[in-house]
Amino acid sequence: MHHVLLLLVSMGVAAFGTVIGAGGGFLFVPVLMFLYPHESPASVTFISLFSVLANALSATAGYLRLRRVDVRSGLVFGAATVVPAVIGVVLVREVSMAQFSPVFGCLLMALGLGLIPEIRRRKGGRRPPPPEPKPGWTERHFVDVDGVEFRYAFSLRLGAIASVLVGFASSFFGIGGGVIHVPFMTQVLRFPVRVATATSVFVLGISSLVGVVTHVIMGDVRLNIVRALVAAAGSVIGAQIGARIARRLTGQYVLVVLLCALFLVGLRLVLRVFQV
Repeated sequence: MHHVLLLLVSMGVAAFGTVIGAGGGFLFVPVLMFLYPHESPASVTFISLFSVLANALSATAGYLRLRRVDVRSGLVFGAATVVPAVIGVVLVREVSMAQFSPVFGCLLMALGLGLIPEIRRRKGGRRPPPPEPKPGWTERHFVDVDGVEFRYAFSLRLGAIASVLVGFASSFFGIGGGVIHVPFMTQVLRFPVRVATATSVFVLGISSLVGVVTHVIMGDVRLNIVRALVAAAGSVIGAQIGARIARRLTGQYVLVVLLCALFLVGLRLVLRVFQV
């Protein structure tokens, strides 16, 4: 029954994460914490990260076929996540659930509040024009399989620096990092939304693979491999369901629901510290 519940939960989380274009690891981790309250942070993040990896590989294959991945930028960003991803796995093994819970809760609440500007922008229907290229910026120009043209310019160095944080958050919290990377790429680097989502998933595949391999090397798998496989299966199925649902929903209302979910779940994790 636990495995059936885990399969259904992972499907639901992955579907919702796909709808908002940022993956579902940031919601899956707190769910795992409630399902398995006696597991260590390392065990919980390994299960989540394994499902994130499966979802990322599946989604990356699809995005590559659509030719929406900025592969050159993705390889640079992905390389920047490798070392911090390893560090994240090493450090999460040194903390207890009592220490992990409030930190993760604060992160969720911060991510929720960070959605407010995007919600306001969508409500107003405004999007600022792409910035003019500056000296030292990288310029990209390509066309996807549907004939949609993408032309943009950005600071590759700034993107690599941000990817260091994404790599650490991906492994330490087991969230993948897409919920941080996609908003940064669209609002700061000013990537086209479709390219940002596809490229972020590509980077996520690299960072989550490094995290999973590090967990395996350090012996964190044990009996969690069955749970990880079940969660991965649910994640892949849920991602396909989410892709269908996304066509029928208004993004603004999805983000409002996400904001409330992030803040309430984060607050719940923080308040766990005060429980006797």
